[in-house]
Amino acid sequence: GIGLHPWFRRPVALRIPAEAVYRANAGSAPDPEAVTADHDLRVARVPDANLDGTWTALTAPRIELTWSGAGIAAGIDVEAARPLVAVATPEHLDAIAVEPQTHGPDGLRRLANGEPDPLALIAPNETLRLGLRLTFEQASATA
Repeated sequence: GIGLHPWFRRPVALRIPAEAVYRANAGSAPDPEAVTADHDLRVARVPDANLDGTWTALTAPRIELTWSGAGIAAGIDVEAARPLVAVATPEHLDAIAVEPQTHGPDGLRRLANGEPDPLALIAPNETLRLGLRLTFEQASATA
């Protein structure tokens, strides 16, 4: 599996256009659940402290971040056969991690147990790709 793990300074609003989520990265459930409550980031908002999960079933390949106080917006465009996005918002840090990746949490367990979103088995001369484009711009007055 591939995952790129950038951290972004708080406070930042986050939008992840995803329909499902693994609600915990440590000890994750075998199957994702529909996004609800604190894990619903389909509309940009500042995520709760200590949020930890991996979003799947993305409806669009772009993750959005907005620092309204600084007037800055960013986009993470993800290219993968099946992109997922892990997020961690540890309360003790002044930053959040937003990690595009190619597999669900505990990918080796998923592979061994036939669960969704496992690590990929790559045959000789095959490739696994994860493409990212990170862009920053001045945020619009309404963001």
